[in-house]
Amino acid sequence: MNSKVYKINNLEELEKLAQELLKKLHLPAIVLLSGDLGAGKTAFVKAMGKALKIKETITSPTFNLMNTYSCRFKKDKIAFIHLDLYRLANDSDISDLNLLDASKNLKFLAFIEWSEKVRYDWFIYNANLYQFFFKIDFNKKKYGNNISEMPRTIKISKRSK
Repeated sequence: MNSKVYKINNLEELEKLAQELLKKLHLPAIVLLSGDLGAGKTAFVKAMGKALKIKETITSPTFNLMNTYSCRFKKDKIAFIHLDLYRLANDSDISDLNLLDASKNLKFLAFIEWSEKVRYDWFIYNANLYQFFFKIDFNKKKYGNNISEMPRTIKISKRSK
C-alpha cells in the first residue's frame, strides 16, 4: 500500500487536495476516513462533492448512516455515497446499510467516515467491489477542534486491485 502525507493549512488547500485525488481515482472506489471528532472527515467529503459539482448540501449522515447523491464523474453518471458509521453497533450492521445495493452498478464513489468501526478485513473481503481503495487518516491532535482551525495532517494510503 502506497502512502503520502499532506499538511493542509486551510479549507482552500483541502478542496485542492480533493480535486487532486479525483484525478487519480478510477471507479468504483471506496475511501475510508478515520480521525477524531472534528478532524475534517465530513469537510473532506464536502470538498469532494464540491469538486464533483454536487448541487445538494452534503451533510453528515450521522443519524441515518448513509446519504447518496448523483453526480457526473469523467462523463459517467455515478452514485456519490457518504456513510457515517459513528453510531454503528457492530460489523454486521454494515450489511443492513445496503451499500452493495447502492453500488450495484459499479459506478460509485463511496466515502466511509469512522471506518475503523468495521473490521478492516470486511473491506478486503469485499475488494472485488472496487478498483481503488483509499484510507485517509486525519490528525488534529496538535491543533484545534474545528476544521476551520487548520492545519491538519492527512495521510492517504492507496491500495489498488
